[in-house]
Amino acid sequence: MAWIVDPPMVVEKPIANGRIQISLHGLHERRMRKYMQTGRVTDLGGERCIDLGRVDWADADHNGDVLFASGGCLYRMPQPFAGTDPSSPRCIADLNDLSFEARIAPDHAVQWPQTN
Repeated sequence: MAWIVDPPMVVEKPIANGRIQISLHGLHERRMRKYMQTGRVTDLGGERCIDLGRVDWADADHNGDVLFASGGCLYRMPQPFAGTDPSSPRCIADLNDLSFEARIAPDHAVQWPQTN
């Protein structure tokens, strides 16, 4: 990695039954992603924890499910800590087989509009 963050920088977001935490460990990993980060979900007291491993993004949807992206896949974990036993994450989209397609921008999109 070009830069190692030690100790990791942790950002946290409250969710319905706990918190999502993303820890930044470094930047510009060789032949990998720009950010090396891990995620976890904790209960409100911080006593129980679900490790999400390496993640690219994580957030909660309107009903309290945790959504996160890792390794080219999008995962959903139904409302962690809402019951007695948290559910395992389920892959809802595997985007690894997709590729970009070159497109030519339309004429109206190649110049910024004039402003005064």
